[in-house]
Amino acid sequence: MHTPPSIKRILNPVRNMTLTYVISLTLIAGLSIVVHFTLDKIIIEQSTSAHIINVSGEQRMLSQRIALYTNEYIADNSSIVKEKVLAALNKMQSNHEYLLKDHFEAINKNLTSPLSTTIYKLYFSDPHNVNQKVTEFSLLVRQTLNSLKVGTVNQNNLKNLTLLSLAREQILNSFNTVVKQYEIESNQKVKELRTSQQLILIIIVLTVIIEGLFVITPLSIKSDRYSTNLHEEANHDYLTNLLNRRSFAVLAKQSVAMSKRYHANLSVISFDIDLFKSINDQYGHDLGDKVIQSVANTIQNNCRNSDSVFRFGGEEFLILLPNTPISEAIKLAEKIRTCIVDSPTYSDKLIIEITASAGVAEWDSQETHIESTLKRADDALYKAKKQGRNRVIIG
Repeated sequence: MHTPPSIKRILNPVRNMTLTYVISLTLIAGLSIVVHFTLDKIIIEQSTSAHIINVSGEQRMLSQRIALYTNEYIADNSSIVKEKVLAALNKMQSNHEYLLKDHFEAINKNLTSPLSTTIYKLYFSDPHNVNQKVTEFSLLVRQTLNSLKVGTVNQNNLKNLTLLSLAREQILNSFNTVVKQYEIESNQKVKELRTSQQLILIIIVLTVIIEGLFVITPLSIKSDRYSTNLHEEANHDYLTNLLNRRSFAVLAKQSVAMSKRYHANLSVISFDIDLFKSINDQYGHDLGDKVIQSVANTIQNNCRNSDSVFRFGGEEFLILLPNTPISEAIKLAEKIRTCIVDSPTYSDKLIIEITASAGVAEWDSQETHIESTLKRADDALYKAKKQGRNRVIIG
């Protein structure tokens, strides 16, 4: 059955394979981009978390430094030491504001705080309430710097120093807890991102495997079949499915080469349906096609597997008979001619009698090509027509 070109384009596996490749590669490329951005996000998250952990860890060091410098200031009333205390205190306050910057910006915009529930509680709820402790610790240090009598040990000095020591211990403990929580959450975020990255990589690998097993391999098989079908269509007549004139040159050349090598006989039979034009004119081309198909089947059914049957033209057929002498070719031609006569074409109530003429020739080993053999067979066929048709003539 002849397939329309539009359907062939749709069913073309090469086109389908290309489309599948494009879709698959787009999917893999998209997933690879996701992996890239996930890795980028991991790097940014690690960098940001490391900075936050570093800053929150610095708060612990600053609280200890502030307490130490305050004690030194009480002992020697050094303005340089006081400046160190105030610088450390300002740095602590600056760090604190940095750590809570996103939180306060979100609150001002009536948005949800980006802080985790645990971190939020550490900063704004008891028992740690780091936000309040930083404020109170800073206030206590400033009050101590402004109120202590330098070089004098009295109850007020001892009380301030005791309060400062207690405040330092409390805030140091809270800072330690905050740092640990930042580390826990950072590790958890990175772990989640890495899990996502690994999952995407697994999906990419599975996509490639599935594509290979269930897309590319079947399409390759279909492509091979399609190529085979195209080759078949290119070398076969669409109406009778016999070999066409295009394929004759290759097979004839092979047959001549084999006959030369093994000193074997090679014969050809040229068949032509008698008065076919009148059949077409009287009954129409559809019925004419049925006649051609009927004759083609009769010829094919009476030939050996080693023989090659060709449709050479509208109503002309050719048989290539390797390892066959002219005597056997004549017998086959007569047998086919008789079968054609005995196989009329039926259509509705019509019975169309069919006859055919044939020319038979044998290849001469002195001939380089088979064209001269074909010429002798065609001349014999022409004689059969001239002598009244429905007969076999030797060329």
